[in-house]
Amino acid sequence: MTNRTKKLLTAASFALGGAGVVFVGYLSASPLAFTHPARELASYAAMSEPSRVVDLPTAVETQNSLVLPEVMISTVTSKPQRSHGRVAKLEPCSEWTDVGAMYITAGGATGVRSVRQLCSETVTVTGKPR
Repeated sequence: MTNRTKKLLTAASFALGGAGVVFVGYLSASPLAFTHPARELASYAAMSEPSRVVDLPTAVETQNSLVLPEVMISTVTSKPQRSHGRVAKLEPCSEWTDVGAMYITAGGATGVRSVRQLCSETVTVTGKPR
């Protein structure tokens, strides 16, 4: 490669890089530059009579916003009642079961992973409740 060709490639590379920086700056300043609506969007307000009638308005539409009515959420907080006398205890209730390989390498799977199911057993508790 000649010296002149190297200089030309370097200048072209810098020019394209500079154009890219200018393009990114333009898009950050006007992000909707290459967008346009495909068609006019229809209003979400019903064109026909509503199927149900309400006493109070459910939403108020202004020029650029939609105001929804206030919603109050309330709950009754009560302590859950404890059961005094029986406690579930987890005990092994089955044999060991193989569920898959312990290690997987490029050469294949090695080892076996075994699990054991636990069953709930109800036990009577004596003494004071906690």
